[in-house]
Amino acid sequence: TRRSSDLDDMNARKSRVTESHEKTFHWIFDDTTARAWDNFPAWLKSGEQVYWISGKAGSGKSTLMKFLVYDMRTEDTLREWAPNATVISFFIWTAGTPMQRSIQGLLCALLHQVLTNDQDLIRRLIAGQPELLRKKSYSDWSDEELESVLIQGISMSAQPLCIFLDGLDEIDRDEGCFNLV
Repeated sequence: TRRSSDLDDMNARKSRVTESHEKTFHWIFDDTTARAWDNFPAWLKSGEQVYWISGKAGSGKSTLMKFLVYDMRTEDTLREWAPNATVISFFIWTAGTPMQRSIQGLLCALLHQVLTNDQDLIRRLIAGQPELLRKKSYSDWSDEELESVLIQGISMSAQPLCIFLDGLDEIDRDEGCFNLV
């Protein structure tokens, strides 16, 4: 269907991000660093809300993000904080479709992942907001509605989440983007 295809397109950025060379990013799991902000494993275990990775264009931030999303050590370490925690992600991509570089695309993709990880959540959200059943396509949603349902879904979910967002500087519209984070 069109919606399924659009969701595939939205996550296509991950597949276009370069694979890291073997052992390139293994240093990030070294928990012997002296500065707390430099210690990624400690952050995963802490429940702290934001870990911001920044750097120059082309320095490998997206490749690092892809590595972190798919490396089992991320989830293994994260589960020391919350045993049933899971990772969801979105890779914003300037060269992609409008949905791949928009807040709406980000919200749709994250909501889809949240609901996929907690199928019972769909029933609970609809029970509280039956008008959600009238939504047939992403174009039926405003950004505000998507944000509201996503935040409500995250807060209602029994499953703690670690959300990786890549390319926030590449989003089509930056007003409200950092407030959203």
